[in-house]
Amino acid sequence: MIIGWFLISIIFTPVIALIFLIIADLPYRQKDRIEADLAKAKEAELENSRKSCPTCAQVVNFKTGEGLYHKEDEPWQMLCKGCDSVIDVTGDI
Repeated sequence: MIIGWFLISIIFTPVIALIFLIIADLPYRQKDRIEADLAKAKEAELENSRKSCPTCAQVVNFKTGEGLYHKEDEPWQMLCKGCDSVIDVTGDI
């Protein structure tokens, strides 16, 4: 009888340990998925902040400042680098 329990414990202990390892590994996989989703969301946000200049059709980006500049005495007014027209950064993107 003791030998039977011993054999059962030898067979099932690695299986139980394997189940615990699989369960313990899941949070790391979830973390990787969450980080990938955050990276995609940031990329989508940057893509949504792109707009084309209504005058010269140059691509401008409000988040990175790509294609934009401002005068020193008027830092709130963003101008297109291509045609110097005023770009509304508060409007719909």
